Amino acid sequence: MSGENISLDRKINETNPIQPYYLWYQYIESGRTTSIGNRIAVSAWVSCPSGGSNCSITSSTGWSVSASYSAGISTSAAKSAVQGSASFTWNTTASRSTSYTIPIQPGKRGRMMFFPEFNYTYGTLRTWSGSTILETKSVNAQSPKKVVGTGDPDGTFFIEYSN
Repeated sequence: MSGENISLDRKINETNPIQPYYLWYQYIESGRTTSIGNRIAVSAWVSCPSGGSNCSITSSTGWSVSASYSAGISTSAAKSAVQGSASFTWNTTASRSTSYTIPIQPGKRGRMMFFPEFNYTYGTLRTWSGSTILETKSVNAQSPKKVVGTGDPDGTFFIEYSN
């Protein structure tokens, strides 16, 4: 009896094969711009004694800035579609490998901060199954800009002062 069931199952699967279910993504960029990210503390607080000459604050190394995506872009395939169709070179991360020094005035207390710059893309992400569009949504994403030559994150260093 079990032999007949196996035979019947095979016959059904051969005449009505199950179609593979796969998704693919298409990103259509509407535009691009640059943006400034949230500030990052890249040094400890430094107090420069009064009555002397300027002191220096040197940034730390080893920190990085990463790409980000709007809500709903969580799969690597969807992220790859955005990365591959953006109108600029996509950087997933940019890590700081060189230090930077800024003077601080006597009698002041401060720390070095950094505003990272990003390439920003916005557009439409389509989710397909075969030749059928399952979902269309507006998305945005940003990729850290890098300094040519060093690969360090591009942006602006500044001193944040405290009383």
